[in-house]
Amino acid sequence: MLTKTEIAATTLGPSRIARDTLVTTSLGVVGRSANLLIPFLVGGILGATGETDSLFIALGILVLFAGVFTWAIEAVMVPYVVKLRLAEPNRLPTFIGGVMLLMGAGMLTIELVLLAVAKPLLLTLTGLSVERVHTVCLLLVELSPALVLMMLSSVLSGVLNAYRIFWAPAISTTVSVLTVISTLLLGFECFGVHAVALGYVGGELGRLLLLWIVLRRNDVGPFPFTLAERRLLREFINLSSFMIVGMAVAGLPPLINRVIASHWAPGSVSVVEYAEKLFYVPQGLLNSGFLTVLLSYWSHGFETQGERQFRSAVYTTVLLLGAGILLASLLVYRFRYSLVALILGWGKISKASLMEVAALYGVYLLGLVPNAVGLVLVRAHLVLKNTRVLFETAVVGVAVLLLFNAWLAPRFGLRGIALAVVASQTAYCIYLFERLRSSSGSSGPLRPMAMLGRD
Repeated sequence: MLTKTEIAATTLGPSRIARDTLVTTSLGVVGRSANLLIPFLVGGILGATGETDSLFIALGILVLFAGVFTWAIEAVMVPYVVKLRLAEPNRLPTFIGGVMLLMGAGMLTIELVLLAVAKPLLLTLTGLSVERVHTVCLLLVELSPALVLMMLSSVLSGVLNAYRIFWAPAISTTVSVLTVISTLLLGFECFGVHAVALGYVGGELGRLLLLWIVLRRNDVGPFPFTLAERRLLREFINLSSFMIVGMAVAGLPPLINRVIASHWAPGSVSVVEYAEKLFYVPQGLLNSGFLTVLLSYWSHGFETQGERQFRSAVYTTVLLLGAGILLASLLVYRFRYSLVALILGWGKISKASLMEVAALYGVYLLGLVPNAVGLVLVRAHLVLKNTRVLFETAVVGVAVLLLFNAWLAPRFGLRGIALAVVASQTAYCIYLFERLRSSSGSSGPLRPMAMLGRD
């Protein structure tokens, strides 16, 4: 167990949070946020065509079955690793190895099912031609190794964040994204959209190796790939299952929007992709530093200082962040056309498509505040281990999205899709806030390890 001095060092300190946030954001902004620039590079190099529509459908499925799953595992790992490190560090390596084994095998199973059902589902649900559906399926096969690599990297990233080695996950994401961008720039003439898929595989392999090396150099590990901690792993899976399923459901909206947009003219999916990715740039900035640091510090603070102070910190953060995002969204709305022209106007995309992207982006901006506040509230529920709430919230968000899409998309076209996203984000945020107000967790400091279980 940690000494009293070490435990005291885990308390929530604003100066330490600010320092770690600055360092992590500075390193991660080039990586996790740059990942949002990939669609814009594709737009500049390849334009808005039927082939780019196929790429964005495939990447939408990748985000659903990998990005969402891996983020969920990375986030849930932090409170578990913190608690084990504080009380029973000898059990930590076996636990981490067991999680990696289970998550890797689970993702591989999901891949096989996905590849088996992808073609008939795409032919039924989308407006893509048979040729374009074939392209999507081929891209999914090419992307499949990246899915398992992402899952394993997410486990290691969660461990590093729990140890407050924030710089390594941030830099590893940069390595992955730069590999994708380099492969696209060097290979688009020979491979077209397939260069993006190859880049993702190479980038995720490099990311996993980097994380493993950093952990070993900090004397964390090795991690035996065994299920020896069966009871602890079962409890982790039970706790994280609501988070995984909930985030999978929460990851459906972008894919749903692309499926709906595929029924319009060729290039419509790409237009929605570009506008939506602009909308999610602030989310990438927050995830690249501030929210990663916040989850780790809130987890430590909750364990050592108790629930009351934790809740006070949550509400203060929500108020300050919401006000700041509101002011920023008003400023961005004023210059949205210039911003879109700067980001996409240098390439092959037509002027008409640029105007459509800017118009859609203006609608998406209405949902910027609830999106940002919702991200903070998700971390608060993670600290309280209210993962069931995250599943419930995701279902609410998707239900609202489908309802508003059915109502607005036939009337307003692509703008109706954007309005449905705003309604979904608002419902998501309100539900998270109300459930946080009504929930109650166990108070610290250093609650017993009984909930983790023993073999």
